[in-house]
Amino acid sequence: MPSSAAPTTLYESPARLAFLAASQQPGAQQPDLSIVVPVYNTALYVEACLDSILSQQGCTFELILVNDGSTDNSLQIINDYAQNHSDQNILILDQANQGLSAVRNLGLRLACGDYVAFLDSDDMMTPDSYRRMLELARAGECDLVICKSFEYNQIAKTNRPFYDEWVWAKVIGPCPEMITNSSKHPDILIFEPNANTKIIRSAFARSIGLVYPEGKYFEDPPAHILACLAAKTVGLVNHRGYCYRVGRVGKITATKNIRRFDVLDSAELALQQALPFSPNDEQGARIMFAIGRIFDWCGTMTPAEDRRRFYTLASQRFSNLPKAWLKVFEREYVASYFRQITLLALYYRHIELSVSYASGKTVLWQMLWPMIRHGRIKTLWRHRVLLRNRQYIPPVAAKADPETPHGLFHTIQSFLAQSTPADSFKKDLNEVCCSVAGKNLFVLPVGTVILDIQSGYELLSFQLACRNGDKPIYIVNTDAERRALLQETAEKHGLKHLRFFSTIDAATDTIRDNQEIIGLLKIDAPILNEERLRQIPNDLEILHAFGSYTHKNLSPLTLFRISTRRFKSFYWRNDDSLNEVDTVAGDKDTRPEVSIVVPAYGVEHYLDRCLSSLIEQTIVRKEIIVVDDGSKDRSGEIADEWQARYPSIIKVIHKPNEGCACARSVGLAASTGQFTGFVDGDDWVDPPMFEKLYEAAALLRTDISQCGFRKVFELDNAQENCIEKYQTNMTAATSCCAGLIKHIPTLLPLQPSIWRRLYRSNFLRDQGVDFPHHIPRFDDLPFQFSSFLSASRVSVIPGIYYNYRLQRIGQDVAVTDERLFVHFDIFSDLKKEIAKNGTFLTEAKLKRVQLNSHEWALSRIEPAYRAEYEKRMGPDLFENNSFMNCADILFVAWRSPRQIFRMTIKVLKKYLIGNYLK
Repeated sequence: MPSSAAPTTLYESPARLAFLAASQQPGAQQPDLSIVVPVYNTALYVEACLDSILSQQGCTFELILVNDGSTDNSLQIINDYAQNHSDQNILILDQANQGLSAVRNLGLRLACGDYVAFLDSDDMMTPDSYRRMLELARAGECDLVICKSFEYNQIAKTNRPFYDEWVWAKVIGPCPEMITNSSKHPDILIFEPNANTKIIRSAFARSIGLVYPEGKYFEDPPAHILACLAAKTVGLVNHRGYCYRVGRVGKITATKNIRRFDVLDSAELALQQALPFSPNDEQGARIMFAIGRIFDWCGTMTPAEDRRRFYTLASQRFSNLPKAWLKVFEREYVASYFRQITLLALYYRHIELSVSYASGKTVLWQMLWPMIRHGRIKTLWRHRVLLRNRQYIPPVAAKADPETPHGLFHTIQSFLAQSTPADSFKKDLNEVCCSVAGKNLFVLPVGTVILDIQSGYELLSFQLACRNGDKPIYIVNTDAERRALLQETAEKHGLKHLRFFSTIDAATDTIRDNQEIIGLLKIDAPILNEERLRQIPNDLEILHAFGSYTHKNLSPLTLFRISTRRFKSFYWRNDDSLNEVDTVAGDKDTRPEVSIVVPAYGVEHYLDRCLSSLIEQTIVRKEIIVVDDGSKDRSGEIADEWQARYPSIIKVIHKPNEGCACARSVGLAASTGQFTGFVDGDDWVDPPMFEKLYEAAALLRTDISQCGFRKVFELDNAQENCIEKYQTNMTAATSCCAGLIKHIPTLLPLQPSIWRRLYRSNFLRDQGVDFPHHIPRFDDLPFQFSSFLSASRVSVIPGIYYNYRLQRIGQDVAVTDERLFVHFDIFSDLKKEIAKNGTFLTEAKLKRVQLNSHEWALSRIEPAYRAEYEKRMGPDLFENNSFMNCADILFVAWRSPRQIFRMTIKVLKKYLIGNYLK
C-alpha cells in the first residue's frame, strides 16, 4: 500500500519551476523521462550516480531525488549538487525512512514524464543508455524497455557482465535491439528482476497498478514479473547500460539477517499477480525459475539457525502451482542448475531435512528419493553427466560492437590497421565494459574533457566522441602523419569536438586557458613512464586515469603511489599480461600508507630495538602509534623520548592498564593510515617488511597481506624460521612476487600471529573487526579468526621479516595457571560469530583451532587445574554448534595429529558419561 506520510519538498531548481509554469499551458511538452533516485546513506557514491544521469544525451528528463531518512551527509551532498546544476530539472524531497519501495511508489505518483526510470543512488548508468531505450520505446510503442547490466566491484576495482548475460545471449544474440513480449520470448521473465535496468511507460504502470511492496526487502520480483506479463510490447537494448555496484559497506544484498524471509512474501505476491494473466506453461516455468533462483540465493544468506525453516517455507510457495509448469521447468533448467533439484524435491514431497540445507552437507538421498519415486532418476543421471562434461554452460553471444555506428567503426578499423597491430583496436573495445576504465568512462561529470596522450589506440577516443555529444576530447600525438590521418577521419565524420595537439604542453595550456577539468586521462605503454606522468601540470584537476604500462618503463608501486596522489580513481593494466592481478587500480588516498600500532607494557628492555626497527622501515609515509598500557616500568618514558625525536612519525597514547586487547583497540581507533599493522613492543621487524606488505596489499587490492616470521628464543640464543606453504596463485607481476590465497578458510587454523600482517584500515572498520576488550590475553586469536572470516582477498609474500621473541619473562604464552581458561570465553564468542556468518566449512576450521588450542593448553597447564580444564572442554567442543555434530567433530580430530585425536576421544567419553549421569 502507498505510504501515508507526506514528504517535504526541500528544493526545486529554477529549471524545474520554469517547467512547472510552462506545463500549465495547453499543449505543453512533458519530459521524455522521469528518473527517481532513492537516497539513503550513500554519501560516498551518490555524486557518481548523479554524474552518470547528467551525462545522458539526447533526451529530456526530470530528476526526482528522495532522501529516505539518511543518517550520513547524503542530503547535504545532493542539495549542493542540485545548487551547482540549477539548469537541470531537479526536485529534492525529504522523508523519514520508509524503505526503497515507498520511495519508488512515491516517484511513480509524482512522475510527469512519458516514461519513468529508477536508479539506486550507489549505482550508475552508462552514457546514452536512456536515449537508446527511449528511441526504441518510441519506435516500437513499447510499454517496457530493458537494457543489459554489468557489475562493478568496489573492493577489487573490476567490472564483469551480470549473471544473466547468458539469458541475453539466448534471447537477443548479437542483435543491437529487439521488440518482443513474454509470450514470444518467455525468457525475459528470468532477466535480473532489477527495477534499475528498465524504463516503464508511465500510463502503462498506472493502468496495471504497478506498486512495490512496502516494508519489505527484495521488492523487485513482483514488479518485474507483473510488468513483463502485462506488457504487450517489450523492448530489449543489447547494451550494458546499468552499472551495479557490489562490495560496498551497508548494501542490503550483502547482509545476512532474518529479513531474507521477506523474499517469501514477495514471491507469493508475484505469483498472485501473475496468475490472473493465465501464463502458459513456458511462462510459468520461467516464473518458477526466477523465484527459485532468488530463494536459493536468499537461503544461503539466511542466518544458520533459520535456514531449515526458510527452505521449508520456500518449498510451500510452489505447492499449488500447475504441474505442467514444473514439467517444463525440469526439462529446461534442472540440467543447468543442479541446485534447483532441491526445490523440485521439496515440491514433490515436503520432506523434513534432518539438518540445515545450507550446512555444507548435502542430504542427497532425502532430496533424490521423491525423484526415484516419480521415475526421474535416469534424467538426473543424464544431468550428472552433462554437469561433469560442462555441457550445460549456456553459449555466450559472439563479441560484437553494437556501440559504434557501423560505417565509422570499419573506417577507423581500416585506418588503425595501417600502423597498429591487428589486435590493438580489440583492446580498446574490451576497455569499455571489461575493466574499471569502462566504469569511469560512463560517469564523467558535465563540463569535463577527455585527454588522450599518444596512446596508439585512438579508436576508443573516436568511440567516446560518438557517444558523448559535444564533450571535448583532446588527443596528443607527436607523429605528424598519424595526427593528420586522425584529424582527416574526424572531420569526415563530423566529430568537431575531437581536437589534436603535437605536445602535452599545448593540450594542457588549452585546458588551463578554458578552465576545464580533465574527466578522463588516457595514456598507454610504451610512453607511460614516471617522467611522462610528471609532465602533466599539478594545477590541473584530473578525475580518472587509465591505460597500460610495462615493468620495463615503470614500477607498478611507483605508478600506484603517483596515481593515489593525483587521480580520483585509476586503472592501469600491464601490457605484458592479461592477468587481472597484474593491474594497478585504486582511488585517491593521501593518508599515510601504513599505521603501525605498538602496545607497550613492561617492555622497557626491548622497546628501543622495536621502535628503532620501525623507524628504519623503508616505507616513507608511515605513522607509529605507541600505546602505553599503564606500564609500571619505563616503557612509557622510553616511548615519549622516541616521540620527541620523531614527532612527525611517532605518536604516544598513555592509558590505564586494561590489557593488550584494549591497548591494540585504542591504537587501531587512532590510526589514520590506509593500512594498519601491529607489532608487539618486545619484538622487532626487518627494514623492508612494511614496504613489501604494502606493495602486495595495494597492487593486489587485498584486505590482508601476510609475510613469514621467525621465532627468536632469548634464553637458548636460537632462531627458527616459520613460513607456511599455501596453495596460491603466484604471479611475477609484482616485484614482491606475492600470491593470492585461493581458499581463505585454509588460513583460519593458523597459529595466531596478527603481528606479521597488514590490514586494510577501511576493511577493519567496515566489517567491525576489533579486539575484544573483555578478553585479557590471547586476543590475537579471535581477531585473526574474525578478520580472515570477513576478508574477500588475502595476499602472501614469501619473505621472512618479523622477529617474534620467545622465552621472555611475563609473556602471555608463558602462563600455566587458570589464566588459560580464557580459551573458553574466546571460543564462546567465535561460536556466536559462526552462527551469524559461518558455514559448515568455517565451523570445521574453528573446531580445528579449538582442538589445537586445547591440546597446547593441556600440555602446559599446572596439574591442579588440569581436571577442571578437561571438564570444561566437553561443553566447549560439543555444545552450541551451528552445523557440526559429534561425528563431524571426531572426523576433524581424526584428520589432526594422533595426540589430538586421542585427546578428543577422551574428552568425548567424559562428556557423554557426565551427561548420562545427570
